[in-house]
Amino acid sequence: MKDQLIKLKFLRLISEIEEFDDRIENLELDRYGLDSSELKKDNNLPIIVEVGKIIYSKLLDAGVWDTSGYKHHVHAKDVKECLDVLEPLSREMLKRDKNKTFEDIMDSISEGDDFIMEGIDPKKYSEIIQNFPVVGTCYKWIHNTENILRKFIIKILDDNGVPSDASIFGSNLNKKIESRKRKETQKTYIPTRGGHDIYYIDFLELNGYFTKYWTNVFQNIFESQSWITDKIKELYDIRNLVAHNSFNLNKDISDLVKVYCKQIIKLIDQYV
Repeated sequence: MKDQLIKLKFLRLISEIEEFDDRIENLELDRYGLDSSELKKDNNLPIIVEVGKIIYSKLLDAGVWDTSGYKHHVHAKDVKECLDVLEPLSREMLKRDKNKTFEDIMDSISEGDDFIMEGIDPKKYSEIIQNFPVVGTCYKWIHNTENILRKFIIKILDDNGVPSDASIFGSNLNKKIESRKRKETQKTYIPTRGGHDIYYIDFLELNGYFTKYWTNVFQNIFESQSWITDKIKELYDIRNLVAHNSFNLNKDISDLVKVYCKQIIKLIDQYV
């Protein structure tokens, strides 16, 4: 039954893309490598889903507009239903072999991967379960951005002949770093944080680098000190909500996280 639903939504999404491209706006599908033949191949699901997201966004912007019988809000609902089914599978395909079809992926996922166990009514926990995609998005983007920032800071300070180890911090933070290192040696079953002091300080404490070396190092990279430090502060607060299993996370939060993280990564990538 689940396989049939996926196939139906895949075919429906293709139909929505073709109709939108034909009647509403030329999507220039060739830019995505999707000619009429490639658009129908299920191993292209990830890029097809991304095109579906573009259409969905445009349909939402149009509201209840009617273009010669094409009701934008109705099609938006249909596209959203397709994306809700296909997007998790698309992410799974990207994590695994990109040449596998979604049938291959479905066959390789056991029923035991489901969070809700047999005999448990998932509807009772729907308000919790629906947070899973938001939590995953927030954690993934913040985790990657935090560690890319660490790499960036080490590189840019080394390039400028500036120390990046614990010696630059005050005694309280130095004590925290040393304490964490000691605890790490006592728990040999847990992987080490990293080979540099910067991995033993919290995400928010990275702002200390920007404050201490703003004029000599970072001023020419960021438009202002607050541009980077405020974003780190907001991402840190959201990360704490995720880590402490906050119940009130939503897609607006995950969208904000992606915007901030993409802005940061795009800016600092050239220096790493």
